[in-house]
Amino acid sequence: MSLSTQEMANVDRRHFVKLVLAGVAVAAASTLLPESPLLQEATAQQVSSGLRGASIAPGTYTVTANIFTDKKDTPIGEYAYVTNPGNPPFNKPIKPVQNNATLVVQDNKMLLTVPIVNTTLGVLKLADASSDTSVSVVSGSIVKTSWGNIFSKIKERISSVTFDVTNYVEGETLVFSPSEECVTFALYQGVKHWDLFFNADFSDARKAS
Repeated sequence: MSLSTQEMANVDRRHFVKLVLAGVAVAAASTLLPESPLLQEATAQQVSSGLRGASIAPGTYTVTANIFTDKKDTPIGEYAYVTNPGNPPFNKPIKPVQNNATLVVQDNKMLLTVPIVNTTLGVLKLADASSDTSVSVVSGSIVKTSWGNIFSKIKERISSVTFDVTNYVEGETLVFSPSEECVTFALYQGVKHWDLFFNADFSDARKAS
């Protein structure tokens, strides 16, 4: 049985209404989907984290950050991570670490505290800011610890530093120059003036309890 022109028009209208209602239902359902854990507690006080284009709610988070020397400077031809506790010759610090740093988001600022744990490659001095000035060392935040070794008269090294990463584009590698280190490994000991490199990843940030 064929439909009249009027009946076909009525069917088309009913089909159109169903499509509209279905679209409204999908839109409503999408607003009920759980947000990222970082966004659930978001308030008006949020800070954009560069490349990600997302906002991190105020709070304290565990994140990943690494500081390392260029492989052209090390005798093993590998990047040496001062955020990695490995000591050569059997445990070389050539791999980045994860979930090692603390990010505090507060008062429209993002402050990142990074432990510097390697004792074979001790960091003595760190430039005040990255070469592009997007990341800076927070004044008074550098922590030093006693560090005795038989190869030099140096008695302490940097064990922690806090960076202002409010304007950092996540994932970028930045250079801090000039910096200064001391190597205690017997075959390469002495004070060095190697650039230090920094990068960080907030994508797996975990809210501190």
